[in-house]
Amino acid sequence: MMRIIRPMVLAAAAVLLASCATTATDGYAVYDTVDEPKALGMRVQVSYPADWTMEEDQARSTIIRTFRHEADGYNTHLLLQAMALGEDAGILFGDEAGFDNSPRRAKWIHVLGSVSGTQVGGLKALTHAGRPAVMVDLKVNRTGAQSETYLASRMLMVQDKGNMLILTCGVSASASEQEKVDSLQRIHEDGLCRHYFDSLKFME
Repeated sequence: MMRIIRPMVLAAAAVLLASCATTATDGYAVYDTVDEPKALGMRVQVSYPADWTMEEDQARSTIIRTFRHEADGYNTHLLLQAMALGEDAGILFGDEAGFDNSPRRAKWIHVLGSVSGTQVGGLKALTHAGRPAVMVDLKVNRTGAQSETYLASRMLMVQDKGNMLILTCGVSASASEQEKVDSLQRIHEDGLCRHYFDSLKFME
């Protein structure tokens, strides 16, 4: 399981350091994974602020798209990722009942927290878009060659037919701006993040 989740967290953190989009009338654009091989056969739609930059990551196989806005030294981003789970699907996802005291929750915390500089919080099981899901809040301190970066993010991981779709909503900046980053992220959790997660549609 660690071989699956750990690269996912590292890839999401590293992103901080398309013709399928159409503009909606409410100031948001819709991205559709149709014909996108990185989506592993899952055709989904998500919406993001229309004036943000949409990026395709050629180097990282799990990242389908990144939607980004940078201002005043703060990087606000939405990520869409997909990973094959195989037999691990039954280990990572299941019934919501009893999750708080389950071995499954302990495994999630162990794996997510294994990435250096990562704090795990708010972990819970839920149903999203009619599918088993897990939501988690992560805070990551990343040390690079030139500077330190601090990231606060919320991740929604949804299981579909043996694959995992990951939606991430977060803010990053210099480590010296940790308090401000946390404040911005709290605002986004009930606004930007909720809108992004709720926009997820499986096109079946």
